[in-house]
Amino acid sequence: MIRLTVSIITLLLLALIVPVVGTAAYRAVYHQASPSTQQSAPVNEATPNNDSAATIPKMDLPAIAAYSEAITRPLFFEGRTYPARVVPEQPLQPKPPIKQIYGVDGLKLLGIVAGSAPSRALVEVPPKSAAWFASGDKVQDWVVESIGQNSVRLSRDGQSATLLLYGFSMVD
Repeated sequence: MIRLTVSIITLLLLALIVPVVGTAAYRAVYHQASPSTQQSAPVNEATPNNDSAATIPKMDLPAIAAYSEAITRPLFFEGRTYPARVVPEQPLQPKPPIKQIYGVDGLKLLGIVAGSAPSRALVEVPPKSAAWFASGDKVQDWVVESIGQNSVRLSRDGQSATLLLYGFSMVD
């Protein structure tokens, strides 16, 4: 309890002493060269003669007539746009060649179901409608080898092919 009281009294004394010492130090540094010589800083017409106020040096600003174009035009008007940005022209980069995509007998992979049960793939087999296939099933003359997250691997007579989602297919 005594420590708390001593701490509170110390904080109160510091709260009273610091502003007084700080103000005296500020005046000594910024307003007076030494306590014996009473020199005051030059005062601008815009600021009042107050010892605690900071002085602002007078700045040479251009006359308002220098801004006549900006004054005559309204700041906000219909059709106002940002100034055009000049972009240096760069030569066009040739696009990389597109990887050749082959069809696999018109088959299209429409969807895949994967979970705790065996994965199944929804494959469209023209001219028939789409049907669900699992690993080992036959699609036309192709056998479904594996079903991935976004693809189905097919094989036939030593050939293999991959059906990708969104209708693309590649023969390996």
